[in-house]
Amino acid sequence: MKRSKKEKEKECPKPPPTLVGIILLIQKLGRIQRTRPIKKTINIDLRSLSINDEGAISLIKLMDEQEISCDLLDLSMCGLTNKSAVKIAQWLAHDTQCKTLRLQGNHISDRGGCALAKALQTNCTLTSLRVENNRFHENAGTAFAQALRINTTAFRELHLLANPMGSNGLSQIFLSLGSNRPRVMSIHLRRCDLDCTGVVVLADALRTNETITSVDLRANLISDVGASALASALKTSNRTLRILDLRDNLISQAMYDLSDMIFHNRSVRLLQIEGNPFAGDWDHLRHRISKQMDFNEIGYWKIVEQELKEEREKLAAEEEKRLAAEIEKELLSGGGGGGGGGGGGNK
Repeated sequence: MKRSKKEKEKECPKPPPTLVGIILLIQKLGRIQRTRPIKKTINIDLRSLSINDEGAISLIKLMDEQEISCDLLDLSMCGLTNKSAVKIAQWLAHDTQCKTLRLQGNHISDRGGCALAKALQTNCTLTSLRVENNRFHENAGTAFAQALRINTTAFRELHLLANPMGSNGLSQIFLSLGSNRPRVMSIHLRRCDLDCTGVVVLADALRTNETITSVDLRANLISDVGASALASALKTSNRTLRILDLRDNLISQAMYDLSDMIFHNRSVRLLQIEGNPFAGDWDHLRHRISKQMDFNEIGYWKIVEQELKEEREKLAAEEEKRLAAEIEKELLSGGGGGGGGGGGGNK
């Protein structure tokens, strides 16, 4: 029995992509587009291939020459440095198609980070940028903060983890988040050398922010001052955040503030605190917080259920009011016509 093409493809999966294969594909598509003006986009996934700067630059140059666009460009763990990052940024500044750019796990430092951030000031298409585990410092942080203030659509998730930006670099980003103009929903800042100075700025931003639902601050340098500032902001002001990860920091006595916060803020449904030098009764603290998080989860859905019920009742009342107004209008219209006919008969 003759097998179909799809069955053969299942039995013989395609080999992983290579730089040569992607270049040949781009050249082929370029020739097709010159004879048939049909724009075709591709996904380019070269992650974990050691193409280095020369390969990445050749790829970007060829895409420009052949006028080929991509929806996804994944060059993570490819051995890239500032040299290719600058070329990618120049391409990104005028690109109108790419939605996802992944550059994590390379050797890009402030020069490349600043170039990418500047490109994002004019690029309105990209919605996902992954640049974690590079070598960004303070200057890159300031550049990304400026990009966040200008381009409010570029990020839904901010992935900067494992970049040693420190509090000086991240504080400018936190100030941008306080305005609610960037529509960032989650921030990932694990292992960024963030200490209490920057966390206090983040806490102030969270008092007014209404978009961020998840914050990952694991494995930083946060001690009691920063943890208490976060607890205070979440206890009194913020009702948007759902997940807060503070594992593997330097928090001790402020654990009591965090525990008290979660009893007052029913919106927080996951608080992770393991790996901190808390000297009290860990089992009791974990049990207390876990029990309250379970209650918050149940309470949250009760609140949602109540809000939906109130919305249904409100809509029903508006509909009843509308129907009553229509009936009243019909009665008034009918009554006026009857009175006019009676007057004509008397005359």
